[in-house]
Amino acid sequence: MNNVELYIPKENELEYRRHLISDNETMNYNIGYGYDGTGCYYQTIEQVKEWYKNWNNGTDNYYAYIIRKDDNIPIGEVDIHWSGYCQKHIIGIVIEAKYCGKGYAEEALSLLCNVAFEELNLDKIYDDFPATRIAAEKLFSKVGFVRKDDEFVVLTKEKFNRINSV
Repeated sequence: MNNVELYIPKENELEYRRHLISDNETMNYNIGYGYDGTGCYYQTIEQVKEWYKNWNNGTDNYYAYIIRKDDNIPIGEVDIHWSGYCQKHIIGIVIEAKYCGKGYAEEALSLLCNVAFEELNLDKIYDDFPATRIAAEKLFSKVGFVRKDDEFVVLTKEKFNRINSV
């Protein structure tokens, strides 16, 4: 490992996010959501900048690009946010379609867990996706998440530290 790093983009570096969330192939996992059920989100740069104001500002919200180290290009994004809806810290990871299947997701997810537990000092993190998303289920399981119910997977700080101290 050590192929990727997390990078918090500056406000003038958000064009990649616009590209990522509007890419049909990348956002295919999200069908049924987004605009017109396509899974995609089409935002102006002004809308993305407004959205960005809620991230990395001393709250529980964290957003970063996944940067491939060998050429310093973004290949995806990660986030952590507090969901008032379910009263949990929810994480997210999106790898751009053309970079999927190359082993980047597991490393990026581990880095995000480290941010959650070491920088934000959270005790638990969750993601919400159905067990039928086999690739996501396999990825999260590799990092230590367990399925809590039909909707959520969970990882505790204690388990993450135990797995990573070996």
